[in-house]
Amino acid sequence: MTLSNTNRFMAGFCVAGAAMLVATRSIQSAVGEGSPRQVKVGQVTLTATGLTKENEDKTRKALLDIVRRKPNEEEVRPVTEVAVELEAKTLAISFKSDLSLALSEVERALAGTGTLIDIKALALRRGDRLAVNGVRSPEAAKNLEKTLQNADLFQTVRVDYKEGENPATVMLGAPKEIEKPPMFVAIRTLIEQGDPAFKVTDVVWTGPTFPKSGR
Repeated sequence: MTLSNTNRFMAGFCVAGAAMLVATRSIQSAVGEGSPRQVKVGQVTLTATGLTKENEDKTRKALLDIVRRKPNEEEVRPVTEVAVELEAKTLAISFKSDLSLALSEVERALAGTGTLIDIKALALRRGDRLAVNGVRSPEAAKNLEKTLQNADLFQTVRVDYKEGENPATVMLGAPKEIEKPPMFVAIRTLIEQGDPAFKVTDVVWTGPTFPKSGR
């Protein structure tokens, strides 16, 4: 996904076990340190490679320094906290739920740190959104939605398509098997094999308020 496409895709969100290499994701509410009020925070836990004691601080700082521009040009920092587990090789990233967080943002931030996200270990959970290029018509959007519904892996699936806009957004409900959620790589393959025009370009993690349906 290009930087311009990422900014366009993210703008809507601004406004509106390790040995098995299985990444887990949790959504929770937390109280921001030093904050006079409760702040709802989303959290995603990612398996990483190349994570060492030597680059732990550099990795944490790179994620905390992610900056995004709102439509009004205001700069905001979505990441509020990063917990590094060297033994488990995981990064627990907390972010402001009203801003969300994209995989592409994380990967760009980590460039040059020596730390990489293990995509093969990335599981999809309730509220995750996928950016899919190549959805050019309402019919294509319906076909994409049907492909995922027929796979019977999520309680709900909805494709948000607007004519002239790229990418489309796939909004996922709760996995039908909570303890064994679908893996991102498998869902990406399912989508792209369903229509050669489709290309999954990003994953966006949202806060604890979406979706209202599902688990």
